[in-house]
Amino acid sequence: GSAVALATDLCAFSIGSDTGGSVRQPAALCGLFGYKATAGRWPMDGIFPLSHTLDSVGWFTKTAADSATVFGALSGEPCPKRAPLRGLRLGVPRERFFDDLASEVAAHVDDALHRLAEAGAELVPFELSEVTGTEAAFAKLVPAELLAELGVERFHANASLIDAVPSARLSQVLGLQANEYIGILRAHYAAVRTATERMADLDAWVAPTVPVLPIAVAACATLEAAVAWNQRSTRNTQPVNYLGQCAVSMPLHGPHTHLPVGLQIACAPGEDGRLLSIALAIEDVIGSGRRPPATARLLSG
Repeated sequence: GSAVALATDLCAFSIGSDTGGSVRQPAALCGLFGYKATAGRWPMDGIFPLSHTLDSVGWFTKTAADSATVFGALSGEPCPKRAPLRGLRLGVPRERFFDDLASEVAAHVDDALHRLAEAGAELVPFELSEVTGTEAAFAKLVPAELLAELGVERFHANASLIDAVPSARLSQVLGLQANEYIGILRAHYAAVRTATERMADLDAWVAPTVPVLPIAVAACATLEAAVAWNQRSTRNTQPVNYLGQCAVSMPLHGPHTHLPVGLQIACAPGEDGRLLSIALAIEDVIGSGRRPPATARLLSG
């Protein structure tokens, strides 16, 4: 809703929460700039918790420049300034994050990376083996923490009113043992530490935000189809939350498709201002926003 409101010019920016990609994914699918903060960077007052461990605040804007303005206004700090692009070291984790991409997504992202390299950024092969715990966290940690907020009795009393997708996820953790929950938490905190150390010689890492193009709502008519779409479309965003990092999704446009494609930029925990400075530099190279398809321009004219 927040992404669509901005995409249809109902507001100048909009705010959302991001636990596994709920800002970056819709930003990518709507051709917007989406910023997901480091968890704890902004207060969560007034936001219903999904997972107090992984929840974070974020917002949607049309451009990185707009996002930097919002950041400055809300934080009371100076607005982030454009970082020098030449010499920036950007990690490129080809394994997992670049697997099984839609051809149009791959073409858009490859074009963007080529342009960044030509402009002086250094693209560094990069591994993020710490993301192996992401699946367990989102299959068990997130629904367990939501169930704790709702209460088991409340969940059972209202099960028929809950959407089938979250209902199925909540049902799977009704018997989760405390030792398993604590084990997942410990693995998460260990992954945050080691991934942060691994990024010590990098400014950020980059990957496609969503590996596929937007699809019609009718394609998710069954529970199985909806779960499969959710798992695939958040494959590249969930690891950022699991590793405690901050990230943005930047819109890409070009000749490969008229549908939206996003480029994800991620920085170490707490580097939110630096992240937006890097995004400003990248925006100067790849452009901001999406050009509407010719048919839309004709209809609006």
